[in-house]
Amino acid sequence: MTYSQIYKHGAEKLRQNNVENFNFDNRIIFENIFGLDRVQLAIKGEQSAPKDEINNFLKCIDERINGKPLQYIIGVWEFMGLDFFVGDGVLIPREETEILVKEVQKELQNSKSEKIIFDLCSGSGCIGISIAKLCKNCKVYLIEKSPIAIKYLEKNIKQYGLQNVVAINSDITKGFEFFDLPNPDIIISNPPYIKSDEIKELQKEVQKEPIMALDGGDDGLYFYKILAEKWAPYLCEKGMIAVEIGDEQEKDVCDIFSKVYSNIETKQDFNEINRVVIARK
Repeated sequence: MTYSQIYKHGAEKLRQNNVENFNFDNRIIFENIFGLDRVQLAIKGEQSAPKDEINNFLKCIDERINGKPLQYIIGVWEFMGLDFFVGDGVLIPREETEILVKEVQKELQNSKSEKIIFDLCSGSGCIGISIAKLCKNCKVYLIEKSPIAIKYLEKNIKQYGLQNVVAINSDITKGFEFFDLPNPDIIISNPPYIKSDEIKELQKEVQKEPIMALDGGDDGLYFYKILAEKWAPYLCEKGMIAVEIGDEQEKDVCDIFSKVYSNIETKQDFNEINRVVIARK
């Protein structure tokens, strides 16, 4: 088969199996396997594609049809303009989460002294690593419980050669006092926030992501309570805690943090949905 033929075959197979963004997914998988973008495909389209690569491409197409997330298939995904290694067992970075990073960046833009930042439930490390690259005068501690996710986190730290980050494989429910760490200036977190009984209703692709990174307990608020009770009180003076929230969780999460601090605000994502809650000491 030629490159053009296999490209069209992949798109058609995804379409026939009702993959929502079949053209986009086909293009990304094709570029990842064959190393040809759309311009190069137009030039080399009538050349024969290597058999091994064709077989690998078709395998990936079948995986996508069976619900495996595109990000897991290609093994990397972009966040804040950076590529992060991802795969089975780690939460996939999402564009709306970039709001957390941008809020911290604004908070630190005029800071001249080193700041201590905690990224709790850090997963792939996309939040904390992005902050560490943007803000050189900070020390970022990334805490992640999953032994699978921590491997991706460490791999992502290594690929960028960062010296101002520390990865910690542990459970944040133990609270700040369990860890021998300095008091933070900023705490940032994208914790699990899906209600336990709603996970089975999620898209099949999302259900392929680790339950540990999705399940926020019966009310979806378990980890916000942990953050408010066991972490937020230890912020330095004028410190800030910023968390991502699920749809329609704004009031509940604001109420949780109002028991610790009175200065609370929310930020919307690009769909004008309240996505971030910020509390200041």
